[in-house]
Amino acid sequence: MNGRASYDPEADAIGVYFAPEGAVYAASEEVAPGLTLDFGADGRVIGLEILGVRRLLADRALPAPEHMDANSAAE
Repeated sequence: MNGRASYDPEADAIGVYFAPEGAVYAASEEVAPGLTLDFGADGRVIGLEILGVRRLLADRALPAPEHMDANSAAE
């Protein structure tokens, strides 16, 4: 199985693809707002796309602990 991910800044979308080698794309279906699944010809999920990534991350971002500085965060 091959896995890869990509980010499209213009669309603000992340695509994650995990299709087995030789899989053939057949269709996509939006299963929730901003979440689309890609299906192979055999009906299995071979990838997904998430739209509005910047907003999702900003809404769920946690503030950094006050006792940490940039140097200690990298350790």
